[in-house]
Amino acid sequence: MNKSELTQFVREIASELDAELGGDLVDADDLDDNDTFESAATTLAESDMPGNELLALCRDRDELVTCIALAAVGHRRHVPAKFEQWAWRTLKNTTTAQDTYIFRALLRHGTPPLIGRALAAVKQGVGHELIAWLVSERMLAGEPFDESVLDASVSPHDAEDLDEVVDACQDILGAEFCETYAAWRAGSVDTEFLSGIGRMWTRPYDSPPALLSGRRAEIVDLIAERLAETPRRSVLLVGQHGVGKTSLFRAATGRVEDLSVFEAAATQLQADSMSGSRTGSWRGTRRAPASSSAVVPTARGPHAPHDRAQSLRAWPSSASYRRGC
Repeated sequence: MNKSELTQFVREIASELDAELGGDLVDADDLDDNDTFESAATTLAESDMPGNELLALCRDRDELVTCIALAAVGHRRHVPAKFEQWAWRTLKNTTTAQDTYIFRALLRHGTPPLIGRALAAVKQGVGHELIAWLVSERMLAGEPFDESVLDASVSPHDAEDLDEVVDACQDILGAEFCETYAAWRAGSVDTEFLSGIGRMWTRPYDSPPALLSGRRAEIVDLIAERLAETPRRSVLLVGQHGVGKTSLFRAATGRVEDLSVFEAAATQLQADSMSGSRTGSWRGTRRAPASSSAVVPTARGPHAPHDRAQSLRAWPSSASYRRGC
């Protein structure tokens, strides 16, 4: 069959399946058990239909047409050009059945790493079990997974949706994933809330570069060294107004790759959160997701207090401060 005949063939099969299903919601499990569907997907996969034409069928308005085309992509040795890019982007507009065939195709043809992108798909409404399945398959295949993967793919603000995935699919995800996720979640923070009461620095922090003459270079080295330690050490900068404490702090924090900085005036926080100080300002630092615009010294996890004032009192030992007149 030529490409025109193949397209017509797929549409006829889709119409036949629609009549057979009686207009019910399309379910991937039902399609998998349907010989007509499987035969159509296999025929399309083994055909010489050009990749761009197959991708066009994946984008069709008819859900059954797209499911046949997506299943065919999963069977093929090579995916159409731009399929992977399109697949991840289109998940927010797809049905549950379409998501299933997209994830199957991505598991076979996607460019690793895939775990982070699968986890991020929770924001697009992809089903819990489907996300857990792809993650577990990639972990079984040896794809690395640690807290840095979560840092780069899921913001703490969106993690509540991922909590539901983990709670519902622990058996699928496995102990290694769940333990890593719990450790990451315990250290996640609500940056959206803190953005409303202060300001997050954006990289490069040290721009324009500070002039580090004399002992200033030594001080910057010392601050950076302390901030890079695990567990992180507290740092207190004391000096008159205008002597350059902020410049030193910017130079030092800019050297620590996984560090973000949140800044707020003392008047914006409760006095007890400032250890009794009611003047000056502080710079709070903590390890943060690489993709996050900021990180703040406050505890926000699955068991963290939801009361904002109580949350602000929960200073970590890694907080760093500057104080001046």
